[in-house]
Amino acid sequence: IATLMAYFSAPYLVPRLTSYGHLVGDIQLVTLGVLPYAATPILFHVMSALDMRMQLVLSACAVLGVYVLALLWGGTHAADKLEFFTLARVLYGYALLSAYGLCLTLHRWKTA
Repeated sequence: IATLMAYFSAPYLVPRLTSYGHLVGDIQLVTLGVLPYAATPILFHVMSALDMRMQLVLSACAVLGVYVLALLWGGTHAADKLEFFTLARVLYGYALLSAYGLCLTLHRWKTA
């Protein structure tokens, strides 16, 4: 709830209270990037309880590998590096959450 409040109040409060009004878009992007980090530990513990540690490691390594390649590419080719790295970090969180969710869904179909 606090994250959503920060997302909607940032365009109003940040320019009035700070001198960082030009970063409101990035601030809102980061607040949305926090959401997957709240849900990922829950899926992590569920997968661990279901003895899916191999899928945990493989999905985390696959997403991390793509993230590292994106960072290497963005470090040399991105026009706005701050926006690129912020977006890459946000997408990493959502990609990891999606990978865990996909593994759980496939496991459920396999055992059903």
